[in-house]
Amino acid sequence: MNNVVGAIVLPMDAYPIDDLLVDHHVLFVCSTTGDGDAPDNMLSLWRCLLRRSLPPTTLSSLNYSVFGLGDSSYPKFNFAAKRLNKRLGVLGGTEVVEMGLADDQHALGIEGAFRPWMDNVLRYFIEGVFANELKGKTPLSFLPPRYRLQLVDNDNDGNDSIKPSVRVHDNESPCKNTPACVPLKANTRLTPTTHFQDVRHVVLDISSSAITYTPGDVVYVLPENTEGSVNEVLDWFEGVDGTTCADSTLVGIECEWDASCSLPSSHFPKCLTWRQLLTHYLDIQATPRRRFFEIMAHFATDEQQKEKLEEFLTGEGQEALFDYCHRMRRTCVEVMKDFHSTCKNIPFSYAVDMFGFMQPRAFSIASSPSVHPGEIHATIAIVNYKTRMSSPRTGVFTSWLSSLPPQSTLSVWTQKGTLPLPSGDTPIICVGPGTGSAPFRSIINERASSGYFDNTFVFGNRNVDCDFFYKDEWKMLEEDGKVKLFTAFSRDQEEKIYVQHVIAENGAFFYEKLQNNAHILLSGNSKNMPKQVRAAFVNLLKTHGSMGEDDAEAFVSHMEKKKRYVSETWS
Repeated sequence: MNNVVGAIVLPMDAYPIDDLLVDHHVLFVCSTTGDGDAPDNMLSLWRCLLRRSLPPTTLSSLNYSVFGLGDSSYPKFNFAAKRLNKRLGVLGGTEVVEMGLADDQHALGIEGAFRPWMDNVLRYFIEGVFANELKGKTPLSFLPPRYRLQLVDNDNDGNDSIKPSVRVHDNESPCKNTPACVPLKANTRLTPTTHFQDVRHVVLDISSSAITYTPGDVVYVLPENTEGSVNEVLDWFEGVDGTTCADSTLVGIECEWDASCSLPSSHFPKCLTWRQLLTHYLDIQATPRRRFFEIMAHFATDEQQKEKLEEFLTGEGQEALFDYCHRMRRTCVEVMKDFHSTCKNIPFSYAVDMFGFMQPRAFSIASSPSVHPGEIHATIAIVNYKTRMSSPRTGVFTSWLSSLPPQSTLSVWTQKGTLPLPSGDTPIICVGPGTGSAPFRSIINERASSGYFDNTFVFGNRNVDCDFFYKDEWKMLEEDGKVKLFTAFSRDQEEKIYVQHVIAENGAFFYEKLQNNAHILLSGNSKNMPKQVRAAFVNLLKTHGSMGEDDAEAFVSHMEKKKRYVSETWS
């Protein structure tokens, strides 16, 4: 439809808010962050829509639909999308296509909800709004690449001034567009080498940069693909002899027909080598997206391969796609191996569309700026697990990180996190199982260095001997009276004990803290733990505070509303 009618795609913070009064058709796509909060680039729009002075007819000319990006393992599933959808209706907008809610827990991920929603959106426009404009016209069945990749002739007119570059860094004003380039000071394994889980204590030396942070903040790191995965892809595209020209073939990238597409950075290099593009930018080790299979199917000439690839794109073929790709966690590289005869037919210009760009990885900062000056620490679990595939499944970032020696350089910047540092001597209760303990190492060390010792930390993991991260540090802080430490190790006894059980067993202690206006900070996996910990606090209020169910629930809800109960979780 785009080639006939035209559409504009913009980040919410780039959309002129006043245009909502004149634009008749707008589709909103938004995620939910933190504790049911709107994402950063939606905040300006959201604040504007919440103005009390707006009359209920403000958006009476707007036809809209909302698609939410969420994860049902979080308590406030797609909360931002639901609130946006409701507010647009309250202000007079007309919901023309029912809201779609993506769920990362779905077998097909986002695609499980996006495809049905998009089918309804297209039906609304093609059969209704633009029926006359589209009459007699045939939309493109296969779109050209959104990005124009071209080989740069370095010898043209004898000009040898074109030099490839990977990334622009700025150690004085680091941000996403121009990250700081900092050395890796330490990459130490916290768990025994005999233990199944490899967890790393990572130290970045930021002394040569202007990077600053406060406890609770997040560090972003740009990943790289491993040399092995890059070598697999080098010569798989038509028009590129990657094996012999990987380091000399210069590539330039520009946005093509779709004016809304953008490069990963406003300082994206004008040209780089084919190997650099694959190593630093393209997401070749990700699980393939729909567009990947569309391109493969279009250029397939082998009849059996084409039939299988086209099946994956149909509604009836989604179960087969799940069994082949998603259940096994196959990567783009592995799929291309299976359909190798097709790869040589794919023009080099489609590489970006096929793989997409790698995204930065975010980690809670585990260091205190006062206790660990000039450093950023992170606690990172190395992803490595088995499926029915012959080779283990590994994380793109962590497989690369685990191989890095000290003094390797990384591209990083920091950003405000969702966990606040309570002011002064406010009591805090921190609950952080596993690597969820990282931000509390930062927060509690910082508070202790300032003389604030009313800190309670509940840590949980599998085994005390293998999984008690920073055990000696926590024990020393406890001995010095700077933290009250509770632990729950689920596999060290016959009956499994988790952090919520420790909270319940020590209910009187935690109730007293809540009566003294303590803040609760929680960090960790979003699957079951956050709900169970919250339920433990509701129950101890009933048991030790003689509250009824409604009053106990209202007490915790009030804490959440006032940001005295804050969760930072991930799936």
